[in-house]
Amino acid sequence: MGDPHLRINPPQPYTGINPVFQGEDEVFNSRETVEFSGVFSSAAPINGTAELIAYDTDNQYRLDNVSVSEKGQQIFRGSLTVEDNHFTGAYIVPDDVRTGNTASIVTYIWDPVQKQDYASYYSSMKLNDEAVPVSNVSAPQIELFLSSLDFRPGDTVGETPLLIARISDDNGINITGNAGRNILLVIDGSLQPIPVTQYFNYDTNSYTTGTLQYQLPQLTDGPHTIQLIAFDSFNLPAVASTEFIVRDIGDFNLERFLIYPNPAQNQTSFTFLLSDNADLEISVYTVRGRRIRKINAVGRQGFNTIPWDVRDEAGNRLANNTYFVKVKATNTAGERVEKTESVVVYN
Repeated sequence: MGDPHLRINPPQPYTGINPVFQGEDEVFNSRETVEFSGVFSSAAPINGTAELIAYDTDNQYRLDNVSVSEKGQQIFRGSLTVEDNHFTGAYIVPDDVRTGNTASIVTYIWDPVQKQDYASYYSSMKLNDEAVPVSNVSAPQIELFLSSLDFRPGDTVGETPLLIARISDDNGINITGNAGRNILLVIDGSLQPIPVTQYFNYDTNSYTTGTLQYQLPQLTDGPHTIQLIAFDSFNLPAVASTEFIVRDIGDFNLERFLIYPNPAQNQTSFTFLLSDNADLEISVYTVRGRRIRKINAVGRQGFNTIPWDVRDEAGNRLANNTYFVKVKATNTAGERVEKTESVVVYN
């Protein structure tokens, strides 16, 4: 494939993963938790975050009377912390596994100091689709955001917002991609849901919580809805939905600048929408135009909220009066927008 003179440089492999077996038969059943420790083979210490993938039993079939082996489905995909070449991890065996002895675990890390990548693996793992008794009374918890974790239902976003879904379940999330078990996205009630399982990854060192990020297609101006359907590892489903407004925000702008609560006593917040990431400079002025407080922050595309303790630069509480707040936002292209609102302070 490609240039025949191009050398393949595979990672340094090492059979350095050791699962913790509960019985003498060394088999993991559906709904069991696989715990393991491991090491990379580097002589120099490696520290960082390694990628982890656990595979189901290989798929064996015949093609034109030839025996063919295909790697099993991914049943876990996440990351773990590596300290001095060593790591530990765990994941839950989902219901959707196939009985066999060719399942595997693979971890991978790139060492920028040595400019070398390493892989550690365990092969020929035995899985059994007979489930052990485990309680499963709650469905996955799903939180939906668009473009920013500060998103709130009904917010205005751009034409191609990024979907961010936080999904968690004590029994893990089903990512096998098997028919009827995909994580599905439904836009505006469409009868053709979009499979988005491959965009989900567990948090570092977690096998119960993770994040799905998916770039939505270009949407028309106006109101829209999305639904996300996900299953836990034991195939209990959950559905979450949210609504939002799409607007062609084109030029860099700052909208819906509000101060809440207003009047303010001990604490208030500056809230607004940004069409792009930006550096923020928030200034508070007296009615005579003297600046008494400056707050520097980083704004994200979408909804933003910046807290203020209703104190001046020296930390003193403000006297009862009306003050003016100016938000100045500057994006990476150097474009700048400003908005000003008044706030009443009382003690």
